Amino acid sequence: MLRSRIYVTLAVAFSVALSSNASSQTTPTSGDSPSGRVLVCASKDLRIEAAREVRIPATTVFRDGGTLKGDIRDPWEPGGNSDGNMWAAFAINEPITLTKIKPCAEVGARMVLSSRYESVGAKASDNRVWYIDDVLNYIPSPRSPPSIEFGRLVDDIAVKAKVITDLNDTLKLEAIDLDEASKAKKCRENAQAVATRIRGRIGGRTISRVVISHPDVSEIAFHCDEYGNRPYIVVAWPQAKPNARISEVLSEAGSFFVGITPERIKSLLDQCFVEAVRRDADGIANKEFDGVRMECHAYFKKLGISSVTLFRRFGSYPSISQ
Repeated sequence: MLRSRIYVTLAVAFSVALSSNASSQTTPTSGDSPSGRVLVCASKDLRIEAAREVRIPATTVFRDGGTLKGDIRDPWEPGGNSDGNMWAAFAINEPITLTKIKPCAEVGARMVLSSRYESVGAKASDNRVWYIDDVLNYIPSPRSPPSIEFGRLVDDIAVKAKVITDLNDTLKLEAIDLDEASKAKKCRENAQAVATRIRGRIGGRTISRVVISHPDVSEIAFHCDEYGNRPYIVVAWPQAKPNARISEVLSEAGSFFVGITPERIKSLLDQCFVEAVRRDADGIANKEFDGVRMECHAYFKKLGISSVTLFRRFGSYPSISQ
């Protein structure tokens, strides 16, 4: 399921709703052991037999998806459960593993309180369905990558949950609100860190966007966190595919920015553009890896330019402040 950065921003159902708070501290307002329980299940159309298992980390956030119709494992359908969505979410307390033999798991959970979610409880009798939205404390494991990338589970609504014991405990996210001047200052500092790493130079800027000039690419734009989006970088050049110098700049900037090795980025970059230039791809492809999303746009024939957007979808950025 392909989505441009704009589509991710506008489509609330598939966006990273709590990503702006992902590095915030979480403070439970009652007890260390939540009394509420939820049942988390893989959809029937998720091919667990090929993946062997699906791991769901602790602090994975599920948002309300409407009234549950049918079985919790029924594949998602557009509009199927969208009636009367509440601005509510919960986070599971422990990691769980789903397998072909055991596609469901029961786990404790707490309601999430944030600037977006305000509900302090959820009842089992309400019979609601809940979809994965984010994971608050995502820790990538390069040595043991997940068999199915977490982003795919979110985008495909491949894992769902329902409340089986009323949720009354809460987990409060402490958001840090900055004024416009502080936001702009932080944005410039983070962009400067990336520019220094690739021996580039800071150019034009706004509160949420800073241009970085480099002799080997047309433009590098550093976009800061705004409207609930996480920071991301866009690298553009006037060629069909990235050449060796472009690949070097992008992998070096990307490695510093999202914390993935340059070699991994180069490898996935090549694969991404091979997929983007296919006739049925319409010039767009993406890769999900270790909580990072790479979006490739092969628009050289149409617009005279190609680009890559790179951002950490889950987990903390290693070298910039959020």
